[in-house]
Amino acid sequence: MYRIRIYQSLLLFGLSIYPDCFSSAQLCVKREDVYKTPKAPPVALHISEFPDDDVIPIGYNITIACIGNSSKEGDSKNSEQPFWIQLFFNSIKVKTCGGLYSDRQESKICKLHIKKISKNHSGEYGCIVSNRFGCTTAALSLDLKEPSKPQFYTHPISRNNILTGQSVNFSCEALGIPKPVITWFKDGRRVPKDEIKGIKAFSLLTFESVERQDQGRYWCLANNNEGWNRSNVANLTEGTIAHLRDEQTVLEIQAEADRDENEVFDEETYLREMGIDRNWQIPRENLEITDDQLGRGEFGMVNKGFYMRRDGSKLPVAVKTLIDNNNQTQRLALISEMETLTSVGRHPNIVSLVGACTFEEPLYVVIEFVPGGSLDKLLHNSEVQRSIEQEDQPYVNIWSRLTERELLQIASDIANGMMHLESKLASDILIS
Repeated sequence: MYRIRIYQSLLLFGLSIYPDCFSSAQLCVKREDVYKTPKAPPVALHISEFPDDDVIPIGYNITIACIGNSSKEGDSKNSEQPFWIQLFFNSIKVKTCGGLYSDRQESKICKLHIKKISKNHSGEYGCIVSNRFGCTTAALSLDLKEPSKPQFYTHPISRNNILTGQSVNFSCEALGIPKPVITWFKDGRRVPKDEIKGIKAFSLLTFESVERQDQGRYWCLANNNEGWNRSNVANLTEGTIAHLRDEQTVLEIQAEADRDENEVFDEETYLREMGIDRNWQIPRENLEITDDQLGRGEFGMVNKGFYMRRDGSKLPVAVKTLIDNNNQTQRLALISEMETLTSVGRHPNIVSLVGACTFEEPLYVVIEFVPGGSLDKLLHNSEVQRSIEQEDQPYVNIWSRLTERELLQIASDIANGMMHLESKLASDILIS
């Protein structure tokens, strides 16, 4: 008992049994070595609001918490409990919790609250936790940066022609400060957490053995306090013999892509190459938007533009933008249209997606430019004015300046395009 009183008095007067400066705490055990000294108190030091983040956003309120727990060994009841915690910033003591032996607790915590953290708070933070038998140190380095909303670094990639029983992984990785939380969706419904590995910044969705009901459209949503972002859509389809022809087409296109990059080829081949299983984000600096407005709707506008190809030539495109970039309904509608186009893929009778710019404002969805304009306008403009007498004649609905061959070709192209849509988006097509 006499020994305990002397020890306590030395602590109260700051004598050298335990150093009063964090940088010179040679007598204490480091947190990672506490297992070597069972009587020393285990320690945890973290930022309560961002326990898993390496970088902390400037301007936020944070709490640096040091937690000391009872050691694994002790001479008598309660003797191993921590009773004193000291907090340091750049080796200078900034806060003390406890200090008397009567302050001992099974789990003792000391918190340092910082409001609207700034660059001045960058540096080394540490703590010393003491019990009757010894002390343990812990340290962390605080790295501060400006907050930013999520941006996807890795998008899930479509997995087609997967045989039943095969294993498949989808991965998403998003950057942002603070670290974004990733949520997975399948066909518009949230995927249960127990099927996902990892939540913050990087997330993996694994299928150990693919079954028919696993087929669908998958994407992930990244959220932090600064905003949200949505990944590209990845399709998971079960393999059948019917896919073999499509696989051969892809192989042929990939063979074309292996040619010398300086070789110039036609726009149709270029668009087909761009459509192969890829990240649809395109460099914003490669996009030139003109003042030539091609159309305007309730939510958005379409302007003619040019996309700079890797061979240096310009590809004519149509660029869709939002009238109000802050309107979430409009944003979701445009993103949903982009996701539909990525699922549809390339077809000669469907207007194809060239790419998108969604990491920064404003949002751009870039599609193939069709010089002939709207088919609806073409058909209406080709109508022949008829007299009252001619109205009673048969087949007046096809009185047009276009020939029968041209009209049949249009009908055939529409049917081919619809058949392609049905094969890609069967579950999304409704008939009323």
